[in-house]
Amino acid sequence: MNKYLINKYLTLQHYYSAPLFLLVFLISTITFLLLTTSCEKDEDDLSKISLPSVVTNELTEVSATTAIGGAIITKEGGCSITARGLIWCTLEYPTLEEHSGITSEDTGGGEFTSKLSGLVPKTTYYVRAYASNKTGTAYGEQIQFTTKSELPKIITSNVRDIIITTATSGGMVENEGCEAVTELGVVWSRFEGPTVENNDGKTTDVANNGEFISYITELSADTKYYLRAYTKNQLGITYGDQIEFKTHKGEILTDIDGNVYQTVVIGEQKWMAENLRTSRYSNGENIIHGNNHWVDLGTNETGAWCWYQNQQVNDYLYGKMYNWYAVNDERGLCPQGWRVPTYEDFEEMITHLGGKEKAGKKLKSTRALPEPHPRWSTYNAQTTNESGFSALPGGLLSHNFYYLGTYSSWWTSTRYNNHLNCVFYYIWGSSNYFDNTLDDSRIGRYVRCIKD
Repeated sequence: MNKYLINKYLTLQHYYSAPLFLLVFLISTITFLLLTTSCEKDEDDLSKISLPSVVTNELTEVSATTAIGGAIITKEGGCSITARGLIWCTLEYPTLEEHSGITSEDTGGGEFTSKLSGLVPKTTYYVRAYASNKTGTAYGEQIQFTTKSELPKIITSNVRDIIITTATSGGMVENEGCEAVTELGVVWSRFEGPTVENNDGKTTDVANNGEFISYITELSADTKYYLRAYTKNQLGITYGDQIEFKTHKGEILTDIDGNVYQTVVIGEQKWMAENLRTSRYSNGENIIHGNNHWVDLGTNETGAWCWYQNQQVNDYLYGKMYNWYAVNDERGLCPQGWRVPTYEDFEEMITHLGGKEKAGKKLKSTRALPEPHPRWSTYNAQTTNESGFSALPGGLLSHNFYYLGTYSSWWTSTRYNNHLNCVFYYIWGSSNYFDNTLDDSRIGRYVRCIKD
């Protein structure tokens, strides 16, 4: 027997006497069966049901590629709702047969919500709700909306050439979005999540094919920083992933001319992280500017300096070149408390860096084409500059100038036998090797000072 009728039977038996109970129970049963049969017949009789009625809601949370919509089914049409959702298209009046996208929600009446996805930025769409029952499908009113322009996407470049107050980073604009980029660069801070509005420093750079390089300055020694690339258009600002880095230990050094240098600690030694640029000995007397009579000065065993190709701009980019007689002069070439390193000083540094075969890649700056000077003319993927020494290819001076962009070398204070056997260390852009050899003291090479 029907479960409903059993429950009804027990309830009536409790309240009525036997004859009256039987009469009431019989009437209740007949009424239930008539109602049930009538409902089932209505489902089968299409003349007694109709299409549902549905109202399309306005779109909310419209972004470049998504939106939130929905609808209310105000009338089911006398029959169960078998399908409902939203359809949309870039053409008007989308249907189940012709549309760009569709959602399908749980069956039933009432209100529902749908998320539209896979939309194209800055595009106008037409959306309608739909609801289906046994009779067919009904559509709600058409709603028009336009997706927003897309914010640009950016990748933060690794931080490199870290010394005590400077470093290099940058980024790559992966997708400019629909609006032109108006500004880009990097921001950094001692606290996580630096922004354009809240930071310790910020650059504004120029992109070349979406890529840009940022030179970071005014950092503090031995300090942890957090850095992010950013890009801006009229819709707002987006940031790349955050990168953490720490500056080297060291101090700021000033020579007798007032030139300022960064220094770096390598093992137990403290080195200048830039080539020497002084034009005077430590006692204040001038070092002769060699220029066009360089060879004659060397022949006379007179100390001298020169810029590469006699261009003063190279003083800032690469420093000054000196002959070995300036290095060996008793008046002193380096700032007070510093000296020109010996052969043994360089060898100690090389040992700390893992040997001659590995030292080169740890000493060379990572700056390379297409970056402007100072930089290496060829990119070496193995170069790390993890020492902070930041070696740059300033070339050399003999009877002429050679190898700018590909080679550099540094004098030691060590000499063997005579003026033709002075020790220097050298490095090539295409190699990870850092080694020494002997050469004529009249050659113009660079100098890095070491602390006493």
